[in-house]
Amino acid sequence: MTIDLFRETSDKTWETDVERSEKPVFVMFYSPSCIHCTRILHHIEELAQDFGTEVSFFRINQGQI
Repeated sequence: MTIDLFRETSDKTWETDVERSEKPVFVMFYSPSCIHCTRILHHIEELAQDFGTEVSFFRINQGQI
């Protein structure tokens, strides 16, 4: 079973996920239609797997904020 360490956040969960996090936070602002976002997504997921215990990784869809 794989644990998703690169989770979705939103304006409703931003304060809890990001502002109140006890760990440093990486946030990727993306759009599903952004070619560059989709190209780097795999690399960010790898970073989350490697450093997910030390850093919280979140992504937020720009179209939803």
